[in-house]
Amino acid sequence: MNIGVKLPANYKNAGIYISIPVIVGKNGYEYLSVKPNFNNNELKQFEASTSHMAKVHKDTLKLINIDMDFE
Repeated sequence: MNIGVKLPANYKNAGIYISIPVIVGKNGYEYLSVKPNFNNNELKQFEASTSHMAKVHKDTLKLINIDMDFE
């Protein structure tokens, strides 16, 4: 199931919140043990999207004097 969660460290731009596939159970959610199987074009599009989201997050946080970098 796809839900909005904090992007884990094994992704580019880790730390932003975005919708990715996870396992949902009675105790919340768990990350999948492997990343989704993207082809090269899909991976490029996903990383471009997360890069844009990371920039928006960073710029918004700067407005309230919080300096944060996403990996």
